[in-house]
Formats: sequence, structure tokens, C-alpha cells
Amino acid sequence: MLKIAKGVKLTSLQINHVESVSLNYEKITWHYVDGNVQFADAWNERQTI
Repeated sequence: MLKIAKGVKLTSLQINHVESVSLNYEKITWHYVDGNVQFADAWNERQTI
């Protein structure tokens, strides 16, 4: 038995929630304001070296 807060108790039968999150994108760009760093990634573009 798991006690969450005063007077609230959960048994293992009550803890069965599962959540799945996924992201699909063609292109994404990250911009880190601290340091002004930018990075972009795209699944359909070739990388050049």
C-alpha cells in the first residue's frame, strides 16, 4: 500500500496508468538562449561534412 497524502492510500491495483508520448517532425530547430546556441535537424536532408 502506498500513502500519497494524509488520508489518501493507493493499492497496487489502483496504480496502473501508462502514458506514451511521441513526436514526429520533418525538421526541428533548437535555440538555447543561454549562450545563443542553435542546432537544426531534419530527417529528409543529407548531412554535409
